[in-house]
Amino acid sequence: GGVVAAPVMAADGSQFALATDARSRLLASFDNGQIKLWRLRSPPLTDRVAAPMVSDTLRFDGRHLVSADGSRVSVFDVGTNRTVGKTVALSEAPTYAGLDGSGTRLIAFAGREISCWNWRDGIPCWPVIELPDSPLRLSLAANASVLAVSSGGNDAGKFFEQVRIIDLASGKQRGGTLDLPGPLGTLRLSGDGKRLLAWQDKQSETAEANLLYVIDTASITILQRLAHEGKNEKQIVYDARFMPDGSIWSRSNRTWNSTAGGDPWLWHWNADGELLAKMPESFDWAGLLTLPGADSIISMEDPDMISASG
Repeated sequence: GGVVAAPVMAADGSQFALATDARSRLLASFDNGQIKLWRLRSPPLTDRVAAPMVSDTLRFDGRHLVSADGSRVSVFDVGTNRTVGKTVALSEAPTYAGLDGSGTRLIAFAGREISCWNWRDGIPCWPVIELPDSPLRLSLAANASVLAVSSGGNDAGKFFEQVRIIDLASGKQRGGTLDLPGPLGTLRLSGDGKRLLAWQDKQSETAEANLLYVIDTASITILQRLAHEGKNEKQIVYDARFMPDGSIWSRSNRTWNSTAGGDPWLWHWNADGELLAKMPESFDWAGLLTLPGADSIISMEDPDMISASG
């Protein structure tokens, strides 16, 4: 579909739903006791379908995107809506299909298999990698040939996610695996692929839910455990982003069932894990967005821009 703006003057408790039959382009909303119907504009350029799983960031060079049709994936030109390069046939319908940071490799997940293709000639980059279980999360470095992927497991009744780092140039796994208490919220690689951020899902109520893990992708070890401590209540990590200067901004809030009432916070850490600044936030569950090439970050429910040097 296209990009949809929510109807104006919607209440905080409004609910929206797209029609099951996407061809109708109907949206229903329940707003302040009223049921409203909206017809959305047709997608402006394409009716192509993407694989359901998404990376932490969509890689888009302004021309090429990846679409899926059954078990076949291909790259198309967004200006002409025509397929470019070769269509690749996978063993089954993909859960993920997208371009790597270089824009030359098509990365696909099908079942437990990870494959890599030169999308222009359809030749595999390296033999298929098979995970012990279906992948749950992934991250592709923006400026390096690095992929982070996790799959789930259980140990003594406790769920964990096993993180792997794959070198996309060779198809080799770096080092061993790293087990983190799950479920995780996100995997997020730095632009150069040298570090990885991970944290538990925001609805977790475990002792580790306030920790932001900073992981070295060369040794597959945890460099830092950045603890988010509130004054009167336990905090959980909600979002985190690397900055171009190597520092980290993170966002925390009280736990979902907290009765202490505490405030959400923005945290700024240097590359060594030292806290540079901590400031209150005005919205409970805002995410963070970085601007390409800029030392600034935006809280997505708050239009204010925060300077990373501040």
